[in-house]
Amino acid sequence: MTLKDTLKLTGICFTLSLSCNFQYGFSSTYLNTPVDEFKNYLNTSLSKRHLPMSESTYNWIWNLIANCWFIGFFFGIWLSPLINDKFGRKIGFISMNAVSLLASILRFLAILCYLPELLFLGRLLAAISTAVTYQSLILYLQECSPTSLRGVMSFTSEISYAFMALLGMFLGLDSIFGKNLKLLLGFAVIPSLIALIVLFPMPETPKFLYIVKKDPKLATKSINFYHGQSSDAQSVLHEIALEAEQESQSNSSIKEIFTTPYLRKAVLLSCLALQNTVALWAILLSSTDFLKHANLKEDIAEWSSTGMALAYVIGTILGSTCIEKYGRRPMILIFSTANTASLLFFMYIKKIDITSGVKNAR
Repeated sequence: MTLKDTLKLTGICFTLSLSCNFQYGFSSTYLNTPVDEFKNYLNTSLSKRHLPMSESTYNWIWNLIANCWFIGFFFGIWLSPLINDKFGRKIGFISMNAVSLLASILRFLAILCYLPELLFLGRLLAAISTAVTYQSLILYLQECSPTSLRGVMSFTSEISYAFMALLGMFLGLDSIFGKNLKLLLGFAVIPSLIALIVLFPMPETPKFLYIVKKDPKLATKSINFYHGQSSDAQSVLHEIALEAEQESQSNSSIKEIFTTPYLRKAVLLSCLALQNTVALWAILLSSTDFLKHANLKEDIAEWSSTGMALAYVIGTILGSTCIEKYGRRPMILIFSTANTASLLFFMYIKKIDITSGVKNAR
């Protein structure tokens, strides 16, 4: 590929990534920094119905709204193969982005009408749709990129997600939209609409067109769109055919995975590595609340959360440049250790704070 074609493909991959990850990243963090404003919103919503708002009631509703994301995402993961593999990556991307737009509208209406139920429903629909579009995105990035660029292009997803998470955190600051939830959630409707529109000119992936649809002509047009007109389309089609043949010969089952030592070790390693993301999700969702409970002032807690999100962006950019240079094993060992150490330090500080509070109470 020429430099021009590589830059074009990079732009396409970032466009696809943002079409998925605006909703993904924004939904991960828009509840974080304006946590007090959401509490006021829930209090007002219940008072309009003449219902009491106790601390336990707030915690129950808040946890339901915040954590329904994981329930919806779980169901969306199982829905993804039914849509992406049967109807195509583009259909899956567009249809679920339409659901994502609907979710953004419902969240906005929830604020306008003081209906937390719509906020819950909108967040649930956003989670389900994002799970499908995320899988569509990964398939697009893997199937539209030349083999030599797949690793680099895959990082566009993580980088764009980090930027959108930072955007959600930043917009939630009191000095931006944090004191006006109508503007905060109303803003999300516009990028959700743009994300849907930009997908229509994108062709289906060459692999789906060639293997599933069995249409070499459309597959060639798709290759020329993503790789450039100077690309050797026939060579790419031959490579796709070889990959498909290898995949068809691999009939791995769940039983085979757990009875084959090296496959079992790979699954175990993956699960252990993914444990590093557990703390990240808690931080993205509730870091401001955590810091306020650690007796930080509201503005300091908000800006600290935003600073954490900025550090996440920097980390993803550094990761994309360092992963090929330093290797997977050293990086996962070093940064997993650093992650665990930082969590232990936070727990230690929190324990000291609780202990001093008990002593003062006595």
